[in-house]
Amino acid sequence: MKVPPLNKKAGTTWHDFDVRLKSKVDAVLKTIDPPGNDVELSYARDVANGTRDKVHTADHLNGAIHSHLALPAHTEIITIWDRFHPYFSKLFEFIEAGSKP
Repeated sequence: MKVPPLNKKAGTTWHDFDVRLKSKVDAVLKTIDPPGNDVELSYARDVANGTRDKVHTADHLNGAIHSHLALPAHTEIITIWDRFHPYFSKLFEFIEAGSKP
């Protein structure tokens, strides 16, 4: 999806490319929903637009999955997942179909 690959040099990370989550999500949305009118993808569009002032954002989902310090209630995780599942589902459908951007 035109996101630069991880640098192979020892000690480098994705942050070395300064590719933010919002940019990655935006690139995917422009490919899987070019007109931007799929209402199921509204939460993903919030991420792409840089909206961070809502409850249960993608950042909360990321923290719930990756941070050992985050202790969300199971209902919060389900709510977040339900909001972003259509985005993940359409992304994986696109990938599995072998489509190219």
